[in-house]
Amino acid sequence: PAWEKIPMTGENPPVGENPDDGENPPVGENPDDGENPPVGENPPVGNNPPGGGNPPVGNNPPVGNNPPGGGNPPVIDNPDNSPIGETPGDTDNPDNSPIGEKPDDGNPTPGDSDRPGTIPDDKPSADNDTPKEPGTGTVGKNPEQPTREQTEPKKPDEQREETEEEKKEEATEKTTQTEEATVEVDRTAYDGQLQDASPVEAIQMQEEFQAVEVQNYLGMNFYGDTPPPEEISVSLADLSQITGKKSALIYVSAVDGEIITFTVFPNSAPVASERNDDERHSNAKNDRQKQNLTQPNSFTVLNRVAVPREQLLTTVKKFQEEISDEFKIGDKDYLQYSQQLYQWIVAPIEAQLKANDIDIVVFTMDTGLRSLPIAALHDGKQFLVEKYAVSMIPSFGLTDISYVDIRNKPILAMGASQFKEQVALPAVPVELQTVIANPRRGERFLNEAFTINNFRIQNEREDFAVIHLGTHAEFMAGDRDKSYIQFSDSRLSMSQLLQLSDQLGWSEANSSPVELLVLSACQTALGDRNAELGFAGLAVAAGVKSVLASLWNVSDLGTLGLMSQFYQDFSESSNKSEALRQAQLAMLKGQVRVENGKIILASGESIPLPPEFPKGNLDLSHPYYWAAFTLVGNWN
Repeated sequence: PAWEKIPMTGENPPVGENPDDGENPPVGENPDDGENPPVGENPPVGNNPPGGGNPPVGNNPPVGNNPPGGGNPPVIDNPDNSPIGETPGDTDNPDNSPIGEKPDDGNPTPGDSDRPGTIPDDKPSADNDTPKEPGTGTVGKNPEQPTREQTEPKKPDEQREETEEEKKEEATEKTTQTEEATVEVDRTAYDGQLQDASPVEAIQMQEEFQAVEVQNYLGMNFYGDTPPPEEISVSLADLSQITGKKSALIYVSAVDGEIITFTVFPNSAPVASERNDDERHSNAKNDRQKQNLTQPNSFTVLNRVAVPREQLLTTVKKFQEEISDEFKIGDKDYLQYSQQLYQWIVAPIEAQLKANDIDIVVFTMDTGLRSLPIAALHDGKQFLVEKYAVSMIPSFGLTDISYVDIRNKPILAMGASQFKEQVALPAVPVELQTVIANPRRGERFLNEAFTINNFRIQNEREDFAVIHLGTHAEFMAGDRDKSYIQFSDSRLSMSQLLQLSDQLGWSEANSSPVELLVLSACQTALGDRNAELGFAGLAVAAGVKSVLASLWNVSDLGTLGLMSQFYQDFSESSNKSEALRQAQLAMLKGQVRVENGKIILASGESIPLPPEFPKGNLDLSHPYYWAAFTLVGNWN
């Protein structure tokens, strides 16, 4: 199976240990019944919920949700720690099951978490007899207490020494668990295997690679199987029936010497998942050999473009620098790089996109490409966003694709216009009021009310489908905890976000997930691997289904214009990516602009600006104002 094509090196997490006596079974023996399935058989696609039957194909169970009483093991465990590029022998993987699989009675119970620094509270765990519904939440979590800085006053002097000792212990625990979650990848060997793999194998390799990248950055373990292309294709077809929008998923890999794209199109034809488990086991290999997946009419299309990786990444960097420079708004120097990238990435698959009547293109990008403003790629006549709605995901397996119409759901709008150490955002009060304006409904908290504690209180009080934060957020180079979201009282680091998400239970099966988290004044260290992973993995980290954020600091007026138009379009459209596309098009066409101290929207509605802004006109059509905003995660 494709799993064994990319064995990973690294520490095995605790969940891979023998649950009975701590000793590993003799090599070649199955811990459960001693019988090994024939070598080379594929495991069933996905796990069936208790009671039999396959889960609905249209719901993509997010990697990380373990069904009660067992469930899927971490996809990245490697029992023999063999280096990437070598396929483990029959005796290294006792049952030839997916890498990392372990005995049924050793699986963690729902809610177990390997996140660093988590502190379970006194809340009871979920009922182990209740099956989780597919397509709900992202990662099985334990609720935990917030950090002391958020909930407790400073301790008296005589207790500070003990507090420092506690902090040291927490830091040690965090470091240990992060090391357990880290998996090393031999990128050279991975690239070579990817170039030689069939489309089916290559897509599953990319799914696992993306999961490992996000896991390493966040310091957390994921559970579940990577979805095969057949399942992805049918899920896309099911979504198109529900939403009326056809999506294509495009994997872009920059290997040594060429760009490889694998595109999965929606296909409603019957696939292997409709057979029973035994048939899937015995026929999966033959099916892959029989299917000609590289033909234009197949649901998976492979394209290769001979471009050295360094040349690609250099072009991406120049494009980012040109388009994000506010002092070059009058220039079009970005176009030469935008057009070149379009020819390398989009042009080779454009005929298939048109032939399949695709409305939304969803990208999962390789390292160095995750902060690419895809909407602004240009074919010489049009931007990509003029043809398709555009979205990005870390991987299909890490994305909850279930559809919910949230137009009438409550919105939590919070933010600040003044900061002690950062530039003011004077348009935020107007922005927040616009977000919850009729016909939308919600609550607004500004400045002193925009605290981490109040954020937690409001989310415990009510399940908000949309959370809009008008504040600074930054994904920085280096350690993940350098990245943060700024509240009025303090910064919320990535680790604290993980803890807060756990405490609020955003990923639990019985909770109502946050459908959309909006960060309207976000900035990413463009070109930095860790910063890109923070941006791409934010939805996973926060336990929300999707995130709308900006890649670079956009002017306050540009942000207000796009956000005002986005929520107006979102009230009319049932699709998040299409609403973002319409807002971007309205700015591109000059329908959203600043005139005489007002923001003019495409409908003709005007929004008065605060007195801090000078009177005058401002053209917002340059992609600097609209291309930074990117939807990551659930695009429906």
